[in-house]
Amino acid sequence: MVRGFVLLLFFALFSFAEVNESREDLNESQKREQELKEQTKTKLLNELERINNILEGDNLWLRKYASYYTYRKIELELEQISKEIEKLDKKKSKTESDNQQLLSL
Repeated sequence: MVRGFVLLLFFALFSFAEVNESREDLNESQKREQELKEQTKTKLLNELERINNILEGDNLWLRKYASYYTYRKIELELEQISKEIEKLDKKKSKTESDNQQLLSL
């Protein structure tokens, strides 16, 4: 009986040591995964900062795009005004407000 108890105790201690070892392995793998996530996050933040610095600077491409966008906007406004002038010119009986509107364009 004592032998059985000692054997049972030995088996229990061996199982506990194995469970404890697997927990340590799990903790190590979680630590490595967390470190990898932190490194990736740091890399991405650095890349984002680098891109923001490029965009904030005196960027020729951004200025060209802004100029082009302004040009297109003015071109569309001019086209709308021209259509409005044509529409008012085609009206046979112009009211005083139509004449004022035509003069304001």
